Amino acid sequence: PLVNVNVFFEGLTNHFRKTSVRFFLQGSFSNFSSRGFMGTTATSTPITHIFSKNETSLVSTNPATGEVIGTIPVFSAEKVYKESLKAREAQKDWALLSPKTRSKFIIRFQKILIEKADEIADLIVKENGKTKNEAFIMEIAPVIDMASYFASLAVKTLKRQTINFHFLASALKKGYVYFQPRGIIGIISPWNFPFSLTASETLCALLAGNAVLIKPSEHTSQIIMKLKEYL
Repeated sequence: PLVNVNVFFEGLTNHFRKTSVRFFLQGSFSNFSSRGFMGTTATSTPITHIFSKNETSLVSTNPATGEVIGTIPVFSAEKVYKESLKAREAQKDWALLSPKTRSKFIIRFQKILIEKADEIADLIVKENGKTKNEAFIMEIAPVIDMASYFASLAVKTLKRQTINFHFLASALKKGYVYFQPRGIIGIISPWNFPFSLTASETLCALLAGNAVLIKPSEHTSQIIMKLKEYL
């Protein structure tokens, strides 16, 4: 299916820059193939994973030790489609909420993340291979900061804008700009910064009134499941 992705990025000048991306999801997620370098063992042997289309579950392992961290089911194209229909139905009610109300849910997520910072940091260390300090500095702290930043900015940015016409014939007329959500936002999560990059895009999409479907990296799926839990 053709997917419209509407992502807000944090700019250097304290404003949202809107980018629209169109791409095709070809075939099913279970046909996604990847050979990725995940880390090394004590003998410096690369740990790789080739994702077979016949797999029904995805096993996540510690790249340093090979220890199994968890599993998630692999969705077929039909299952992905059914989940997208559920997301579209849920999005209708979510979109009816004002940006201010949606922002309150994002701030609640921020508070949960602060409380659970050690938990997600330990998981990032195990599944992604970062040190704990790096997990805090590069993955968790940015999301805590962006949650409040985006929440406050969304209220101002997404409100109705008035356009005043300057020419005499339209002196008594006004124009308005309304911001409408896209509907469903598809996010393909990276393996290298799975929490911070995925969370920031997810928060923006939710604040704009969208539902979100995430395709996690096959190397860091448990981190994405933890993000879902906190949200």
